[in-house]
Amino acid sequence: DRKIREAFKNETGHSLHELQTYNGELIARREEIEAIRELFFKRVIEPRVAVKRRLGRNPQTEGALLDPNRLAETVIDIAGGVEEPQAFLDYEHRRAATETVGNTDYYLVIDRSSSMGEEGKAKNAATSTLIFLEGLAGVQKDIEEAEAQYGIELDVAIRSSVYGFGDTSVNLKPLGAELNEKERLDSYQAAKQPLNEGTNDFLALQDIANEPREDEDRRRIIVVFSDGESNDVEQAGLAVRALRNSPNTVVYGISIGSDEAVTLYAPDARRCDDPNDLPGTLEKLLEETLQ
Repeated sequence: DRKIREAFKNETGHSLHELQTYNGELIARREEIEAIRELFFKRVIEPRVAVKRRLGRNPQTEGALLDPNRLAETVIDIAGGVEEPQAFLDYEHRRAATETVGNTDYYLVIDRSSSMGEEGKAKNAATSTLIFLEGLAGVQKDIEEAEAQYGIELDVAIRSSVYGFGDTSVNLKPLGAELNEKERLDSYQAAKQPLNEGTNDFLALQDIANEPREDEDRRRIIVVFSDGESNDVEQAGLAVRALRNSPNTVVYGISIGSDEAVTLYAPDARRCDDPNDLPGTLEKLLEETLQ
């Protein structure tokens, strides 16, 4: 047992007791995690499976595609001299929307300043972090299982990343579709244990902005938890605007009882006065990103 504990500590930097605590919370939050997976399955995976199975395993990518359910309508349009039947346009629009929504990078940015230690804020931020990571990792697993089941490539990937900030910024989970034990515990424990530091939120936002993007067509959704005013409101505002001005990027703020954070992240800001409502607020926001 001692060797196992030491090996786990050396591999992850965390104790087996921390892992047991995490797993207990994971079991307790199973319903919220499954709700996220089901939501993504219905909004992202099922539509892609339907499109791919209709088009076959090697679809032609040139030219507009016809909605197979609207053949008669299209024949009438063509006979009437319509050059671009609506069935073509609607189907192309739905396919494009499905692909855009599916290929998404989600970033969670956690305030670790000293005030997060008050009124259960850090505890609920940690729970939200767990739901965020496990939910999105589960979505990626569902994608891979659907591909194996139907023998098709869905060409979609959901990736996640976590940053924390106090006086400095730290990347707790690098951007990726996978989730290992160290990334789980690094993110959860960091959110659960705030620092005796300030609120330099702009540093984490700048770090995300500076990350290389191999594909700017992928959507980038950034969600920031914060309970107070930034140490440098001007720098924070510049960082938010810079991200929002970059391609396919949305920045949301979930403000825990703070008008300052609502103002900073307006118009995409949510106020959460009760820290116990934080996980539910995050779930609703994730749902909005699929609309």
